[in-house]
Amino acid sequence: MCFFAGKQKPTTGVIAGTRDGLSSESISRFLVPASECEFVLNSVIEELQKDPWHIPADQRASRCTGAALSVAASLLGVCVPGSGARIMAFVGGPSTEGPGSIVSKSLTEPIRSHKDLDKDSAPLFDKAVKFYDQIAKQLVHQGHVLDLFACAVDQVGVAEMKVAIEKTGGIVVLAESFGHSVFKDSLLRIFQSADNGLGLSFK
Repeated sequence: MCFFAGKQKPTTGVIAGTRDGLSSESISRFLVPASECEFVLNSVIEELQKDPWHIPADQRASRCTGAALSVAASLLGVCVPGSGARIMAFVGGPSTEGPGSIVSKSLTEPIRSHKDLDKDSAPLFDKAVKFYDQIAKQLVHQGHVLDLFACAVDQVGVAEMKVAIEKTGGIVVLAESFGHSVFKDSLLRIFQSADNGLGLSFK
């Protein structure tokens, strides 16, 4: 799902506006500068809770990571074409639904191992990599970045998403849980100024 397929690349440094048929109110429903949503973002992170929906004992949780990233990439492409932006994906398990999925919901099917990848016997791997490669091309074309925060004790599909993260210059943070200090400290450093943090120029 790429809104710029077959279209001229957006002018560098231009943010979509009324001339594009989008009002600032429409854009701010989905995207705002980090400085305007810092309090809400901190509150959301501090109040994160486990999904209340019941997961059958013989199944994995439903996760559509690929579809979510596709929507996020397209939103950025429409609202801030040619202007720097980052997608920050917070993943707590493998994608089991839709494009980019790496395993089925049934626990009877084991998640692919490194041996499976070496033997080219992971049935969903190539398809997922191809999907994320398309996401990578879209993000690179738009000048946007994909960051991944994978917080789980099991695999989440970093091998499949690697192409999109590398090609866009994103970062990967791996931790055991979202409550782990590695995750919390890393996230804080991203938003800190260049003197104390990574200098990613969030405003």
